[in-house]
Amino acid sequence: MVKERKYTLEDKPFRVGLIEGSCSEAYLSGNSKLMLVGGGATQLFLRGEPYVLRPTTDVDFIANRATKKSERRAWAKELAPQISSLGYRSTGGLSRHGAAVMFDDLSPDFGVHLDTFGENFYRRHERRFCEEFEMAEIGELEGKKIRYQSPRDMILNKLRRMTTLINMNNINLDSYQKGLIGALMNGDLDSVDTTGLAIGLSQLDRIRNQNLEELEKQGYQGIIRQVSAYKVMKDLSDVKHIIDQCRKKEIQIDQRDFLRGLDLVLAS
Repeated sequence: MVKERKYTLEDKPFRVGLIEGSCSEAYLSGNSKLMLVGGGATQLFLRGEPYVLRPTTDVDFIANRATKKSERRAWAKELAPQISSLGYRSTGGLSRHGAAVMFDDLSPDFGVHLDTFGENFYRRHERRFCEEFEMAEIGELEGKKIRYQSPRDMILNKLRRMTTLINMNNINLDSYQKGLIGALMNGDLDSVDTTGLAIGLSQLDRIRNQNLEELEKQGYQGIIRQVSAYKVMKDLSDVKHIIDQCRKKEIQIDQRDFLRGLDLVLAS
């Protein structure tokens, strides 16, 4: 199987999408704010360690409030020509999870996403969203300020996804991986030993690019389990590097604060 090329902070399209997406909160009405989340936020936090940047095919932003379809459509309509003016022909519109502006001439696909939630979801989880935006980091790229998710919240959201996938798909972990997730669930980040987690990017590529015929022999549930196991491994890899970077930068994550945040994300 031919491995698709994906994008990191080292690639110009990724930086264009990140910078222009960050500036696009001006296209939303009211006192709206956008925050970079997901793989883009992880890469920005790890920007001093390019060898651990895990490639991705999108840049994800969330807003600090619910946005209507008309507003999301207008956001995409404004952002697409701005990106096109920088040499990347783009089209924008509504998407399954909000809105998206896609870079038309890139392969594999690459785009800037505005992920949104319904009014009821925002009301139920207002405390969580307010806290995440209050704790957001401000980074700088090519002279532009970028609001991105804090390392605490990166870890929390990845931990929530990992535990959900593990429980839903009966994924087997080795004793070290179980111990690491257990320490994270206890909020004891100081005791997390990241040295035993040797998941390199090449290993993640091998997991992702396993022969499709082999996957098909496993049946539907086997495929779901295999894909879920890959997602858990890449999240574990991200968490390792985020923790390592926090230690390198002497960033302290308070245990009580972490556990309080964990309660909020698990309530989602």
